[in-house]
Amino acid sequence: MTPTGSRRGVLLATLLPAAVAAVVVLLYFQAQPHWLADPDAQDYAQLGRQLAAGRGAVSNYLPWNGAAYLAERAAAGPGTGWDAAAPWPNIVRFPLTPVLMAASFLAFGPTDEAVHWPAALAFVLAAGCAGLLGGRVYGTWAGLAAGLAAACLPMLVNYSLTGLTEPLLGALILGVLACAVPGRTEWSGEQVRQPGNQSNSQPGERVAGRWRLVLGGAVIGLAVLNRYDTALLVLPILLLWLLPRPDRWRACAGSLGVAAIVVLPWALYLWLAAGTPLFNLQPASIAAQATGRADGLGWYLPEYVQPTALWTSDPARASRLAWDEFAATPNHLRKLLGWPWLLGGAAACLLAGARAARRRNGPHDAQLRDAGLRLALMLLAAVLLRAGLASLLGLNLQRHFVPLVPLLLVVVAGEAMWSVRWVLGWLPRGRPGRRLALALGQAAVVALLALPGLTTIWPFLAPPSTPPGPPTRAGEVEARPENLARLAQLVGPDAVVASNVPWSVAWQADRRAVPLPPTVEETAALEQRFGLSIDAIYLAGQVAIADAPRSWRAWDELRRRGASPPGYVLAESLPNGGRIYLKAR
Repeated sequence: MTPTGSRRGVLLATLLPAAVAAVVVLLYFQAQPHWLADPDAQDYAQLGRQLAAGRGAVSNYLPWNGAAYLAERAAAGPGTGWDAAAPWPNIVRFPLTPVLMAASFLAFGPTDEAVHWPAALAFVLAAGCAGLLGGRVYGTWAGLAAGLAAACLPMLVNYSLTGLTEPLLGALILGVLACAVPGRTEWSGEQVRQPGNQSNSQPGERVAGRWRLVLGGAVIGLAVLNRYDTALLVLPILLLWLLPRPDRWRACAGSLGVAAIVVLPWALYLWLAAGTPLFNLQPASIAAQATGRADGLGWYLPEYVQPTALWTSDPARASRLAWDEFAATPNHLRKLLGWPWLLGGAAACLLAGARAARRRNGPHDAQLRDAGLRLALMLLAAVLLRAGLASLLGLNLQRHFVPLVPLLLVVVAGEAMWSVRWVLGWLPRGRPGRRLALALGQAAVVALLALPGLTTIWPFLAPPSTPPGPPTRAGEVEARPENLARLAQLVGPDAVVASNVPWSVAWQADRRAVPLPPTVEETAALEQRFGLSIDAIYLAGQVAIADAPRSWRAWDELRRRGASPPGYVLAESLPNGGRIYLKAR
């Protein structure tokens, strides 16, 4: 299948879905509440506020295993001292989303509403890029089907209002592929003159193709800064898109060189802050859980566990855990996509392979026809690489695959359109109504892919008859910002607060926060070990926190009784059961 869409057709396939997505997300934004329900979103938001305030790449929230890592690194060599009173470096979260949130905060102020604009814009970009990629590879109608399906898919619409990284990563992956898909002369390296073209049009097309590769390299770099494991996708991009080109070495150097330049400044920052480029605490947190050394994730544990600890200490158990996690991938995909999209995606990938096996009209056209197969292989490789890496680290999640859904839509839409053209191609060329039948068939594919999502999401685009009240409970975040506003009044800007919702303390109170110590009795010992002064303790009236250690039940029992931890006094009891304790002076 060639990049058959005309320039006007590809432009239409890009702009129309983007416009529909913009309308959908604006209506959804106006109709739905904006408070942040996910700890990761609150953590990204507080990092964005640090940048917007000119404080640099520092964090108000430091997990216990992060403090342990920095302290161990300081003890291992000179010049890497750990000072708990100094700003805490961001060694936990990826940098791109906080940077975009910082820009939004500078424009609109650091509010829950402003948090969502980067993801909302990324959702619009994902729909447009789906149309662009589908149009370049499969044709205008396929681009329209893919883009409109992305604009109306309830899951993607929902993620646009979560404050998470998935919408942006999905858009960046599509952007990389849209830049990597070559034109006819980029495949062949020849100047193929077509009727009506000027002699210099083909060299101009190749120059444009080289600039697309440079742009694609920049997008690869941004995608890595949005999630470090996106670097895994460089391998299939190389094998499927860059190395088959006649100018393979120039293409590889141009794309990957630009990507390295984009990533380099942050990698150097992490090298200075953590001793390793692209360092992340998440693998260590998962390792702590997998080894049984933490009831919950490792950031609740005041100990840094190397990601390889389980593999070196008990390879048999590590292999079993990795296989169990990897084997759960189909179920994660089923729950994420539902059976219709999952079966449609599997059928589209099989069809792309079968279609590419039919060689005709020479190897040149076969190369172009294989672009659809390359997209299908890219999708499969991305799923397997993500599942494999997550399984090796010990935790494979449904959320890992959300950024790949827009690419799935492109493959399904493209193969569906090819099937319609193939079926109707059996009609005699001179038969009346053949062109009309083809247009109706293509329009039917667009409707089949986009309308079910639109009818599902439509009720959520209208504001409710009565405005929703403030949430009374949320499983992992503080649902009552006024509680943390009161905390900010009671403790100074340099104070450190221990809490069962430290990410909420960091975002809503703008105070430095650590998780609760594993037990009440360990508070003083951890202060001494890490040189911290825990000036206040905030216990939210919530107990449904994922992966929290069982020993935290003692903290909740203390909260229920209104008793004070040793060395602290009860400063205030809040209406929803929360307690604020201040250090006794």
